[in-house]
Amino acid sequence: MLRAVELFSGIGGMHCALDFVDLNYEIIAAIDINPTANLVYESNFPNAPAMNRTIEGISLNQWEKWNADIWLMSPPCQPFTRQGKQEDLNDRRTDGFVHLMKSILPQLKAKPKYILLENVSGFEYSQAHQLLLDTLQAHNYYYEQYLLSPIQFGIPNSRLRFYLIAKQQEKPIETYSSSILTRISNFERLYNKLRQKFPSKGLSLEENSLHENDQITDRCSHSSEILVQPDQSIYINDFLISNENQDFELNEKQLERGLHVCDIITCHAKRSFCFTKSYGKYFEGTGSLFRTLSNRIRYFTPKEIANLHCFPLNYQFPEQITTRQAYSLLGNSLSVFVINMNPRTIKRISNVRLKARSELKPDEWQQNNYYYDQHVINCSKDQLERIDARNITREDFIEKYERPAKPVIIQHLIDDWPAFEKWTVEKLGKKYRNQRFKVGEDDDGKSVKLKLKYFLDYALNNHDDSPLYLFESSFGEHQKKKRLLDDYDIPEYFSEDLFRLVGDHRRPPYRWWCIGPQRSGTGIHIDPLGTSAWNALITGHKRWCIFPPSTPRHLLKPTSVDSPKSKDEGITWFKVIYPRTQLSTWPKEYACVEVIQHPGEVIFVP
Repeated sequence: MLRAVELFSGIGGMHCALDFVDLNYEIIAAIDINPTANLVYESNFPNAPAMNRTIEGISLNQWEKWNADIWLMSPPCQPFTRQGKQEDLNDRRTDGFVHLMKSILPQLKAKPKYILLENVSGFEYSQAHQLLLDTLQAHNYYYEQYLLSPIQFGIPNSRLRFYLIAKQQEKPIETYSSSILTRISNFERLYNKLRQKFPSKGLSLEENSLHENDQITDRCSHSSEILVQPDQSIYINDFLISNENQDFELNEKQLERGLHVCDIITCHAKRSFCFTKSYGKYFEGTGSLFRTLSNRIRYFTPKEIANLHCFPLNYQFPEQITTRQAYSLLGNSLSVFVINMNPRTIKRISNVRLKARSELKPDEWQQNNYYYDQHVINCSKDQLERIDARNITREDFIEKYERPAKPVIIQHLIDDWPAFEKWTVEKLGKKYRNQRFKVGEDDDGKSVKLKLKYFLDYALNNHDDSPLYLFESSFGEHQKKKRLLDDYDIPEYFSEDLFRLVGDHRRPPYRWWCIGPQRSGTGIHIDPLGTSAWNALITGHKRWCIFPPSTPRHLLKPTSVDSPKSKDEGITWFKVIYPRTQLSTWPKEYACVEVIQHPGEVIFVP
């Protein structure tokens, strides 16, 4: 059981997040100095020991007794908000956080294994943020940082927040990444659970009518990358208690003041502004208003805002809490859905990187900043012939391309493959999430494997120069992974395979299943045993550079002088060797043929 301490606990958003992911945990202390927040916390979590105390007032001995596995914290955001004075560490409201970083964590013998922190966007530029990183590094914590918003996951509310998750390591960490990630994957299970909690209520024809002001939030909400399909974005209607609510309607005076500065949405909207603690007190920039079916303008109720924050359906505010107090508490709270990030991914990727590329220190994975250099992967050339499989027989293909060893792109050869439907990130992440796939080799030539759920998280988030590349050849022999064989068929053009004659026990690897993030790939090579190859692409794009077999090796292979630690990486080839092949001095008889392979296309490489 995970022993958790909830710091700056507020109304229990972190507590709700632990419930949402079904973790086996125990809150051993929930600490906050706001008596109103504590009253709400205690009414919803009567069995959790809530403490109305300052962080500074808790002795080191008490921290040792708690012996917590994880610290959950959402320190006061006012010192870092754009609307505030941004006094950072000079603001007394940071005293508790500073005490944790300077006095408690350094002296604590029983340090937490995990630390999870949430704060406003902008915290990442603060002195407090630097203090946090310095402290974590000094005590051997590996961490990852994120900027995420509920709207990315289909929840109709913009609430961009900074998140950091840290795990203490056994061995010292030499260097740390400063990257801040903006997306996560493998949230389908949580999304489905959210839809069970807030199912679609459906919309009548009248409710489906779109008011012009619904578009305001589309223009004004922050530009985080949307991670769900358009039909997965949830209507605001599914989070409402009711469409009409006279108790929360604006009076004439309020309408006169706020109508022209507020974001007004209807039940059809899939966006809403961030709700701040000043909602209901001020208009501009504090949150959206709602237009009812009777064309009345009202506030969202506290319960509806709690729903948008994905608090439990049975979450309630005690009767003695005023609406104004509830708005203020919710404005200082967090999105329960977004906080659910898996700390185990951090450790897995760290270990796999070390095994697959032992020559690289942790910071050297991103030392060239290729993530920010789009010129490395951009290609305007598309020089390879394309043919339509519907118009060319197998015999014609052999005669025109296979026999003369002529590379070609083939279209409409695999249109009927089930893989196009089944091999999405979401579906693969669900069906094969705990299956281990090869992502590299260690110094002894042994396969380095990683569970697919961790690789997909990495693939969607990494900033590495040459990312890990899933390249699996044994999936057909595995009890569960061999189900991938059902999702495709060998194209008729390539049905003849002489290696089949030697039997399965002597047959060398002959099929590979690959997933590669941007900038990943293989260096210059000739396929094993002089074989010809076909490569089918399901999604994304692949850039190919193909040379005549007679091209001298020394012209094409990077050396240790070119890149001491990454000479065999595909990205190194494109950065170092490729520019040479474009010079006028490059021998014409060794000219490169370039092509961009698109989804659904098959390339034949003799």
